[in-house]
Amino acid sequence: MWPDGLSDPVREDLRFRGRLGPPSDGSPDFTAIIQYHRFDPTVLNVELSWLGDEQERRSGYEQLHSLPYNYVWLNGTNPKAPMVELRGISGVGCEGHREIIRASAIQVNITEEIVSEDWTFHVTAQLQPSGIVIDPGVREMSYTGDIRVKRYDQRQITLSTPFGELEVAERYEHYSSSEFGDEVTHSVRRAAVSGDIVLPAGTHLYALNERLWKVLRHVCLGLTLSYRQMVRCYEVRYLPDLERRDEHPAVLPFFRCQLAHVDAKSRRDELINFGSLVDGGLERLLGALRDTPDADALARAIHFLGASYDATVETAFFMAFAAMETLVDSCVPSDNRSLLARPERELLGQKLRDALEMVADEHARRVMISRLPGFFRDSFPDKVRLACDRFGPPTKDLWPDKTFDQGLRHLNVMRNRLFHAASYDDIHDMAADLVRVRTLTERLLLKKIDWPDDRIWRWYDQNLKWLNKT
Repeated sequence: MWPDGLSDPVREDLRFRGRLGPPSDGSPDFTAIIQYHRFDPTVLNVELSWLGDEQERRSGYEQLHSLPYNYVWLNGTNPKAPMVELRGISGVGCEGHREIIRASAIQVNITEEIVSEDWTFHVTAQLQPSGIVIDPGVREMSYTGDIRVKRYDQRQITLSTPFGELEVAERYEHYSSSEFGDEVTHSVRRAAVSGDIVLPAGTHLYALNERLWKVLRHVCLGLTLSYRQMVRCYEVRYLPDLERRDEHPAVLPFFRCQLAHVDAKSRRDELINFGSLVDGGLERLLGALRDTPDADALARAIHFLGASYDATVETAFFMAFAAMETLVDSCVPSDNRSLLARPERELLGQKLRDALEMVADEHARRVMISRLPGFFRDSFPDKVRLACDRFGPPTKDLWPDKTFDQGLRHLNVMRNRLFHAASYDDIHDMAADLVRVRTLTERLLLKKIDWPDDRIWRWYDQNLKWLNKT
């Protein structure tokens, strides 16, 4: 169950005896083995082996395979054994007495046990990809193995949260292994959110973890927009005060999810650079994204936009256009989404239905009547124009050889052909318009959240400038 060649220093194991329910419900015992890679979030293996006689093993099998939800608690029978929640269960395989559980996340010793006094934890949340939130500097490597980093910018990215102040920065970890008979020291650099947080008396870690994850997802949203690629959090660990370490379970609380794939840091220019995220910049960005009207629509647009940067041209165009449509709908006031008020729409609609009764057959009437709601709404190019008139993003350099309206109509034709017929004339033409869709969407989004122009990375639109030179 463990990838071949994976060395012990990076393998994490949880092995314990437990049962699916509390001791009083008569559930059969099992031995659990949970394994994952310390630095690879795509690895998560969960295996249960039933104990007892044939009847007990069959009872365990039936209980596991008939779960009413996609999560289950594995409760250790030993007081020192961990309490593990498996989340996002997508399937269970059986190999003899062993159960192979496909779970998307594990939550260890994060329970609803109420604490009687305040607890302080140092929390570390690992982000993917590595290479983001790195301040400019030079790394000097010595023949002795020492690594010195000279920073050009000593400022930090910090966030004020309900739990305390958190820092978003790169973190280093080291481990040793043996390769070809040589001792090798590995240095692993990862992006992380970390800081000291307080679990107040009368509350429990389960609720705090849920609230913290909402903050972390919002941090990832802001970084996805800034770095133009999907940023995800895959692990949160809670380290208690050293003075009270003995009061905690042997396995310290953590949450870890499995990612389908990992990505390297993109080489493209950022939209918002590190220098604009320090000194409260990220906190200001997150506040603007959270407090703006239709914040959920903005979040969807950012996710579509981030995904478009890591896809083939056709898929990327689909994603980027979906981002632009989502954003534009949120920018156009609801009272501007229909060309006529409701009484006028109903009056004109009835007259059109009456006219169709006289000139069209049954099939034609049914088709045209189904299209009447769209007759009273702005077309997509019209909505883009309304959104741009309202927020004023730069548009003159998008299509130097066309007017803005001509460019939007061209985009709409390309979008309709691709979405409805999977057809296009020239992949190079689509790639060029993909740059324009992304640029317009980013500019409109930043105007909507009132992000200052001087805090946008100066080279963010280099692809558009190169495109206009060709």
